[in-house]
Amino acid sequence: MRQYIPRLYTFVGAITFLNVLCLVFLLPKFTMKTRPRESILNTPSTAIEERAPANARRKRAALSKPCCPQLSNYLVGTIKVDLEWAEKNYWTESNFEPSKWQAYLGEYETIPGEDVHLLNSENILHTPRYCRTSLRVAFIIPFRAREPHLKKLVGHLTPILRRQLETYSIFVVEQHSNRTFNKGRLMNTGFEFANMIGDQLGGKFDCFVFHDVDLLPERDDLLYRCTEGSFVDHLAPSIDKFDYKPLCCGMTVGGVLAFKSDQFRKVNGFPNSYWGWGGEDDDMNIRIRKQALKIARPDPKIGRFTMIKHRRDQSNPRNIKALQELKKSWVISENDGLVNLDTEIKEFHLYPLFTKIFVDVKVPPDI
Repeated sequence: MRQYIPRLYTFVGAITFLNVLCLVFLLPKFTMKTRPRESILNTPSTAIEERAPANARRKRAALSKPCCPQLSNYLVGTIKVDLEWAEKNYWTESNFEPSKWQAYLGEYETIPGEDVHLLNSENILHTPRYCRTSLRVAFIIPFRAREPHLKKLVGHLTPILRRQLETYSIFVVEQHSNRTFNKGRLMNTGFEFANMIGDQLGGKFDCFVFHDVDLLPERDDLLYRCTEGSFVDHLAPSIDKFDYKPLCCGMTVGGVLAFKSDQFRKVNGFPNSYWGWGGEDDDMNIRIRKQALKIARPDPKIGRFTMIKHRRDQSNPRNIKALQELKKSWVISENDGLVNLDTEIKEFHLYPLFTKIFVDVKVPPDI
């Protein structure tokens, strides 16, 4: 037993020596991490920026990026419209777990309608990652009870807008009640809200795209932008449902229509008087011609869209009074639209990819 005692002393001595070395060399590194609290005058500028308001930080970060090219290098032209993939991509882009519940769009933040000041660019505006653009596009999607279509549209559209290097916001404007649907009032409300919120997001929108929820573009080189001059852009002249025949079956400016702000005010927006399905697009066509604006359309091979098949909402019956309203449109359009809009925004739901706006469109006159 005694022969092992010297070895034991040697082992204990080695362990003690190693502990001393650790204290000598490592203790200063740990003590350096703790320092007295500094005043803001001695705080690095990067640390001060972290405490700045989110909008201000984002604006400074955007200005530090180079300008995006006028035409993106990421465009591929024809793209496959895969509805199953589009819905899967919606969940991927939203960072949500997929759900079998068709009406479920994922988690959201609720903001009351009167607290519009709480909205900011962090939760509404989508920008290119590595460059900055001078143009801002607002998408306005009239909506009610079409969640499966909305997931497919947003899941399909988001990567396209990213490749186009767009700065954009998507506003899904939903009718708050189950009364007869009024698409014109929803689109007018979406425009007024987007126009108002622009300054709050750091700059007004340059182009307002009114987009049906069931139309998916088949090419990514169909740019969602407004043409310069006195042109209104009708972007969906060719739809698969009509065998891609341009402006088939009495189509005028329906589907996807883009205005600049001053143009939309000039035509007094969409009519408020069309309750039910049909009529408001034809009425808008009359308003555009009445104000001597021109309609620009892409090449039919570029402006191609796939329409998602669906059954009509029972609360959106065919408007049997549409023809009567159209006959009066040239005369009454100046008094029916933005100037007499009386809707009310109830609340906002903030999703990762879009903002949903719940709107009370009031009661139809015949109820």
